[in-house]
Amino acid sequence: MIKLSLLSLLLANGLVKAGPITKDMDTNHDHDAKYFEELKTKPIKTPNGGPLIVHLVPHSHDDVGWLKTVEQYFSGAHYNTQKAGVELIISTVINELIEDPVKRFSLVEMKFFTMWWKYQTDDLKNKVKQLVKEGRLEFLNAGWSMSDEACPHYEDFINNMFIGHQFLLEEFGVKPRVGWHIDPFGHSNVSPRLFADMGFDAWFFARLDYQDKDRRLADLEMEFLWRPMYNHFGKSKQILTHALYQHYSAPSGFSFDTYSGDDGIVDDPTLSSYNLDTKVQQFHDYLVHQAQHYINTGHLFVVMGDDFQYANAKMNFYSMDRLIKGFNAKFSDMQLRYSTPSEYLDAISQQNVQWPTKYDDMFPYSDDMFSFWTGYFTSRSNDKDYIRRGSHNLHASSKLYSFNAIETSVTQQRLNDMMNAQYKMMDVMGILQHHDSVTGTGKQAVADNYAWKMYKALQANNPVFSQVLSDILQGSTGVSFDDAWDWCFRENTTFVECPIGKKDPDGKVNMHIAAFNPSTDPTNYTQIAVPHGAYKVQVYDWGKKQFVDATADVICDQETFYTKDVKNCQLFVEYTIQGMTVGIVNIQYDTTVDLTVKQQNESPIQVSNLYEKITQTEFNDYDGVVFQIQKLLYSQNYKIGFDLRYWKSYQGDFKDPSGVYMFSTDFFSYDTIRYSHVQTIFYYQGKVVQQITITFNDPVTLQSGTVKLRLYRLNPVQEWNVKLDSIPNTGQGMEVTVNFKSLDIDNNKTFYTDANGLEMQKRVLNYRPSWELEVFDNITSNYYPIQTAVAIRDTQNKHQMTVMNARSQGCSVLKTGRIEIMHNRRTYYDDHRGMGEGMNEVDENGNGITTINSYYLQIFDRDHEESEQRYTQLHQDEPLQYFFNFKDLKQEILEKKQPKMSGKFLSENHLKMVGLPRTTKVELLPMSQNSLMLRLENIADKFDLGSNPTIPYVKLDDLANAIYQLSNGADVTPSQTIISETTLTGNQLYSYMQGNKIQWTGKDDNFINPPVQPLDKSSNEIALEAQRIRTYMIQYITFDQPKDNNAEPKEFLN
Repeated sequence: MIKLSLLSLLLANGLVKAGPITKDMDTNHDHDAKYFEELKTKPIKTPNGGPLIVHLVPHSHDDVGWLKTVEQYFSGAHYNTQKAGVELIISTVINELIEDPVKRFSLVEMKFFTMWWKYQTDDLKNKVKQLVKEGRLEFLNAGWSMSDEACPHYEDFINNMFIGHQFLLEEFGVKPRVGWHIDPFGHSNVSPRLFADMGFDAWFFARLDYQDKDRRLADLEMEFLWRPMYNHFGKSKQILTHALYQHYSAPSGFSFDTYSGDDGIVDDPTLSSYNLDTKVQQFHDYLVHQAQHYINTGHLFVVMGDDFQYANAKMNFYSMDRLIKGFNAKFSDMQLRYSTPSEYLDAISQQNVQWPTKYDDMFPYSDDMFSFWTGYFTSRSNDKDYIRRGSHNLHASSKLYSFNAIETSVTQQRLNDMMNAQYKMMDVMGILQHHDSVTGTGKQAVADNYAWKMYKALQANNPVFSQVLSDILQGSTGVSFDDAWDWCFRENTTFVECPIGKKDPDGKVNMHIAAFNPSTDPTNYTQIAVPHGAYKVQVYDWGKKQFVDATADVICDQETFYTKDVKNCQLFVEYTIQGMTVGIVNIQYDTTVDLTVKQQNESPIQVSNLYEKITQTEFNDYDGVVFQIQKLLYSQNYKIGFDLRYWKSYQGDFKDPSGVYMFSTDFFSYDTIRYSHVQTIFYYQGKVVQQITITFNDPVTLQSGTVKLRLYRLNPVQEWNVKLDSIPNTGQGMEVTVNFKSLDIDNNKTFYTDANGLEMQKRVLNYRPSWELEVFDNITSNYYPIQTAVAIRDTQNKHQMTVMNARSQGCSVLKTGRIEIMHNRRTYYDDHRGMGEGMNEVDENGNGITTINSYYLQIFDRDHEESEQRYTQLHQDEPLQYFFNFKDLKQEILEKKQPKMSGKFLSENHLKMVGLPRTTKVELLPMSQNSLMLRLENIADKFDLGSNPTIPYVKLDDLANAIYQLSNGADVTPSQTIISETTLTGNQLYSYMQGNKIQWTGKDDNFINPPVQPLDKSSNEIALEAQRIRTYMIQYITFDQPKDNNAEPKEFLN
């Protein structure tokens, strides 16, 4: 309790450093006093015989929200919460740099910098641009925020960097070359892989597992070459990686900011407070120790800063000036200098060093024997879902905006509206990738503010989104849709949450629903929340140019939502909507029709589709509800169990409690506990969908939930929709998991998890590839983050079970064959990492939150059935976007004999003709009129394909022309099309980036056999192998513009 009381006192007085307190601050590394005494006389030798150059790197780590909101941090408001103000930091730093050409500084978070930038005079802006040009002010990382690495989806990670890099390109003409992820709580293979394609030469971080750090310090591997996704890319995505020595803090005793508590340097010997000699000796001793743990390049990297430092930059630099002067006068074996990460990299790149190498990721992160940062993988589950839905909206609207932006008839006003709406979404999505936002580790008030920002951005984007959609439908059908199209955000709940509930709570209304499929893969059904089954349903057939009757089911379950009993009815319509296409569903209220599927509970409880038959067979306390799965396209039966279970959160004093960061189980917890009891089980056998509904309820504990297992006629994967009601407020924290257990698969302690939606990573219980793990906690130490999937395979045959999800969650396979995924958490204690609150989330009624998530399960024999993981991910990443219109336009649409367009964009046929594989995602962003950013992402994985998959080749010219003609008509062609491959963030030509990168050498270069990287057949026919992401800027020159046979890409790309 002493630790908690002390921390509370420090927080209350604003003295604790903003950021979790970890073992990264430990500089003793188990050395004894004799070791440090011997170091004082140890000579410093460098490769060139000169002094060791110590690069002092001034910086400030400025959280884009954590204990305070973004605006409060920027302005400095709420000083009683935390003494931090970024506006003052930037202003005082810039003043110091202008005054003294020797000084250096590194800035990171572009959200804050753009907030500061817009208030500056032209004169000051010009001075800052000169500082940047001279390299004295360096932008590191330069994302809108410093994103987390476990919880973001890879596309959101890219876009966070994209918006920051585009700002710097436009304002300064600079391209950042250094990644700076000093505060994320563990590191993904995706980060270095994407940083490499953004043009970074290296990246720096602070947090790594304390056992890993101890080994790296001993083996001189604090700097190494990271080769992420080696099985796919070999060495082509390698990047130099630097783990900081003492967290991201200045050496102890040398933090000179107003509230740091360290004494400044006093160099006047006539004063009684004189301390220069003592201070420089302390600093020298510290540097000698640090130098023992890094490869000797003749250069040493030392950060000078911390969280929200340099609000009084003069005070900081004043002491550092004295330190440098006094140190350099006293010691000849070392010399201090102001520096930046780029200057340091340029210096060490001149040395002939063979660097250690690394191939695996850095999850989970632990800073103590029992402190594993695995809770944040799931914390604030609904907020994580909200962020993903915002991402879906951004990606879908950007595609429509892109097609509209290159129409010859687009107005400047429409272009401005689209660009402004897109910017607001990119701005908020960039903020939400911050490592205290998407993680759920900020204070509750800050989390609420993040959600409010998302809401406001959606409110700004959706009117433009719906208007562009309306224009598309008008162009496709010839009909003017006068009423606004209303977007349905929470389509996974009841009709009350969608526009129909606001229009007419009784549902006695006719409507059109426009369903935009932003993915490149066809969907076979639409799902719409309705109040009942009295509807006639038709869908628009673009080929026949008319509405046709649709096969549809309505399934109604009596459920509880937010303490209210609700009849939850879902309408399922079998309707194939091609990729990048808008479908129209017409729903007419008709009392003579009843689409409601009969509820049944007679044995056998059974559902089926074209692919498999599922029969519920038994219940037991260990496996839960057990089902037999009979494969219908080949001879194979499986048994699986489903259950809701939970871990008791640790709440004592021996180790850190479970909180927003930590997942910490109660002592003597060897397995999860059943969360609730099966109360009822029903099934429905419809024409489109068949469903088993399981209600869980414990009348004593009030722990309850509803699970719906659905089989769609045309879909080969099972859908498991899980609604977990409020976790009761008992004072005992609970970590509730959904559990899918194969009774047939022996996974031999091995499982696989996706990395931010990209390559599957191999996990083995109680094992780390990079060091010999000493296990003190075999539960939370084996939890890993997932964004899209977790899988197990039998080691003796080809049986596999994959569970797919659609938001960040923690998961593991602690028991043979049983995948457990953390669904929701409710904890009551702070976990002592600086945030200062438990995670007791409540709804508007004061009850614990309800969480709903859909999981998709495929259990199969790989010799007889193809993995559906990546095809499912296409729709998880880019689901249908639903818009409602209550104007009765059916007859008017039918009377239009000659629609102008087909209503399609990049159809399946277009994609096949240009060579795009089915697993491709096509992302589009409008850059200006007649200019687009195109990102081609092949999410296929050798995990499914094997080691030597076929290489697809894409015809870029044909794809670019198809995009233009689908926007303007088949008879319209541009005068000229310029296609330029760029870095992921579009700030320089890819060839330029490759040619200017530092070429690092690894120790094992002569001993590895990397996979051969496919070459393009030509500049027009490019390779798009599994996991490859390629970015292009496309400029269309129209006939009203002069054609230039010597045209080059946009000037900024040169």
